Amino acid sequence: MANKVMSLQAWLIKEEGLKKQFLEQELALGNLIKKYEPNERNLNFLISDTPHLKSHFDHQAFIKNFLALNYVPVSLSDEVFNKLKIKFRIFKFNLKNKNENRVKKQLFIDQKTMSRLEQIIKDNELNTIQNGLNFLMDGLSLKMRETKELNHQNTIKMQFQNEQLNLLKQQNNQYKKRNKALVIQHNKKLENLSSSFSDYVTKDFQLRLNQSLENILDQQVYTEVLESRVISSLLDKLSEEIKTRIEEAASMIEVQDLNPES
Repeated sequence: MANKVMSLQAWLIKEEGLKKQFLEQELALGNLIKKYEPNERNLNFLISDTPHLKSHFDHQAFIKNFLALNYVPVSLSDEVFNKLKIKFRIFKFNLKNKNENRVKKQLFIDQKTMSRLEQIIKDNELNTIQNGLNFLMDGLSLKMRETKELNHQNTIKMQFQNEQLNLLKQQNNQYKKRNKALVIQHNKKLENLSSSFSDYVTKDFQLRLNQSLENILDQQVYTEVLESRVISSLLDKLSEEIKTRIEEAASMIEVQDLNPES
């Protein structure tokens, strides 16, 4: 069954605002249609493709509120009507491009890329190539924004970690200085103790004590370690050894007093 042909009147009413703009443009060009003044045979203005000399037109209709007139008849031949319909589609397309700020570019794309684009358009029901390109660009823009935000967060995280690292380095240097000071302090105490009881402190014991203190310094332990059982044990052992040597010396003196002739 053949498609039903739209009448001129129905065509003029559909998208009436655009049709009036289009007809004004065509009347200004004067190629297909013209406006004819009233005469004795035609009492109204007439839009037609020929002077009103024919008694019959293939298509007749009217437009309301057009060209500052309440009623304007339109009479066209079948050939001109078909040409006007084609030109209107072009007019509408160009007007849409202008309103949407579209530009015409000639691009050459390989078949593989075009097939992928067509598949994306089909899978996402985008209908047109422009919608497909917008879809891809929007996705790319979103990905770039996400990457930028991730980089920003990583930068902040790195700055925070660097600040924490610098703080730990400062604290480590402070502990190291305190440890050195404490080791020096213990060494001085040991020297004072050794000088006071040099006869009772063995070189082996002094060597082991100094090695322990050096190990503590090398390991950069905290202050609590320097004050822990390691030092206390050594000092306790030193006191016991000194006490033993004093008791031995006292015993020897006592024996000598009992045997004055020996």
